[in-house]
Amino acid sequence: MKDLIVQLFSTVFLTLLYQMFWEGKGKTFYTTTKNRIITFMIGSVSIWLCMTFPITILDGYLYDLRDVPLMIGILYGGSGVGVTLTAFMIGYRFIIGGHGVFLTILSHAIVLPFIFYQIKKFPHYSHKQRIKVTTLLSIFLSMMVMIVSLVTISLKSGFYITKDMILFFLYFVLSNTFGINILVFLIEKSRQQTLITQELQETEKMRVVSHLAASIAHEVRNPLTVVRGFIQMLAKENMNQEKMRIFGDLMLSELDRAQMIITDYLSFARPQPDPNNLETFDVKTKILKAVNVMVPYALVQGVEFKTTVSDQLFIRAEKSKLEQVLVNLIKNSIEAMPRGGTIQIRAEQQNKYILIDIIDQGVGMTSEQIEQLGNPFFTTKETGTGIGIMVCYRIIEALGGTLEVSSEVGKGTHFSILVPAETIEENMTV
Repeated sequence: MKDLIVQLFSTVFLTLLYQMFWEGKGKTFYTTTKNRIITFMIGSVSIWLCMTFPITILDGYLYDLRDVPLMIGILYGGSGVGVTLTAFMIGYRFIIGGHGVFLTILSHAIVLPFIFYQIKKFPHYSHKQRIKVTTLLSIFLSMMVMIVSLVTISLKSGFYITKDMILFFLYFVLSNTFGINILVFLIEKSRQQTLITQELQETEKMRVVSHLAASIAHEVRNPLTVVRGFIQMLAKENMNQEKMRIFGDLMLSELDRAQMIITDYLSFARPQPDPNNLETFDVKTKILKAVNVMVPYALVQGVEFKTTVSDQLFIRAEKSKLEQVLVNLIKNSIEAMPRGGTIQIRAEQQNKYILIDIIDQGVGMTSEQIEQLGNPFFTTKETGTGIGIMVCYRIIEALGGTLEVSSEVGKGTHFSILVPAETIEENMTV
């Protein structure tokens, strides 16, 4: 019973690791070198376990399920993985020794060409076709091993074949075929679930994009409508220079608003950092720069800054992206403090991460409002669009970090940014 459990574990082990490495990542077949290496390592471990702990039945007859991970590795790993797994299996059989080495080489030499022939076709089969193909190949391989073994034994013993031999080989064929079917079924079921999940994610993306596009069209239409109305007034009425200047300023303001909406949308649509623009820099310089930029706006609102920033807080990112996040969050904090107050900005290193805290004394938010942050066009401001905070979330996520928000109505809001720190080297940019 112990040997049977080990054999079952050895075969299911391949499926479990398959799901860990491939499920949810859109990788099903031998698409990259890394995939092929992982497939070989998983397959070789499974083969080694099967051959090291064989099953004993019927008074000394030994067998194992090595052909199960071997066939899975060939069909799902490709020819390169198949050849190396076959070589590993035969080589380990030589190390174990015994009379079965010749039988192993002969039976597999007959069957493996048929299995390798299916490699290019296998990815294009449907799920049911793959199960049928692997079942037929498994029966063929097991029957060939049985026939070659029976012929060899009969030649050595004067064509004397016992009932136990026949029962043993039938058990061998059935267990191999059953093992292959179970594994392929689990793999294909996992693959189906992955594809369904990906389709649902794509559907959700399209739903969000359509909602976002409709919202942007509505937000952009408003300033354009205002501009159009002013242009019509300028065309129909005789106005003095003062009114024309006022209308001109209002039109420019509305056009700037439309431009801001479009810019934020583009930042949301392309949050991934450009490898050509990545730099290693000290976060402290960017925090101080963002504060200096926002000082005039803060003074008008009666807001002051209190900064506590450690030295040598290095990260690798696009400078402009981090500045955009800092300015956006600081601006939100200022606008949340109509009666003035103090904004605390702290930054320090925590293990392998840089922690940036922005704490205001504003109106605060409810837990329901915090949950809505980052959704398209959700905002607590009368004139806001909600895209700015959504962009901040996307940029921080693209950096491999997190943006967390805690708030209490009437007391203020706390933005906490956590991004991976970069190892300090010479000649860094600041």
